[in-house]
Amino acid sequence: MKMTRAFVMLALLAGAASSARAEVLFDNIANGQGLGANVANLGAGLDANGDGYLAQSFSTGSGQVMLADIVLSLFWNNDPGSFPSGGAQGSFVVELFKDAGGNTPPTPGVDAPVLTLGVVNDNDLPGGVSTFDGHNTILQPMTRYWVVVSDPYTGTDPYRASIVQWEQGNDETGTGVSGEYTYADGGPPTLVDSQGLGVPFVMTVDMPEPSSLALTAIALSAIGFGYHRRRRTADIRCA
Repeated sequence: MKMTRAFVMLALLAGAASSARAEVLFDNIANGQGLGANVANLGAGLDANGDGYLAQSFSTGSGQVMLADIVLSLFWNNDPGSFPSGGAQGSFVVELFKDAGGNTPPTPGVDAPVLTLGVVNDNDLPGGVSTFDGHNTILQPMTRYWVVVSDPYTGTDPYRASIVQWEQGNDETGTGVSGEYTYADGGPPTLVDSQGLGVPFVMTVDMPEPSSLALTAIALSAIGFGYHRRRRTADIRCA
């Protein structure tokens, strides 16, 4: 009975954690313009398969943090010549990588990702903000990471390639945006700064709200303490 109460407490605290406002490492999504804004096509860069990929960096601070979720502003390429009348047939992958060194984005298909955030069919793209679960992945302190959108298709049929686009914003004043890097068009990474250089991709990188983590830790500790106390009592009785 006590164990059941402890789990009920944990469930309630977990619910409070999920409803609390998260802290952010990178956020310029509030300044996005939506459909019709500046975008970069997925086919612009080149990955290991000769397909396109786009990437945006973000950095952690001095402490170890957990990744709650990543929100990206993604759209279809609405050029009628980009896909057949039956609709889009491609898909894309969203992955999290550590910096490859020298503020360089990794290469999908060659470098190992920290986390695969999702594989999405173009037809399933809602158009606008898409949220990908970070699964509370631990991020190391003082580290640059890259969110990478890539096309896994390796064939030659243009209608099988992904036609997703990632919105680019002109505002560098969002949280964690200035000083980061954007990769597109197969060229070198572009530094985003307060002088208007670089056009960052629109996204939000969320961490769990700190007080929510503390509540969850307290609940887990309570469960562990209760279990240890009952076990100790049982051992005394057996003796």
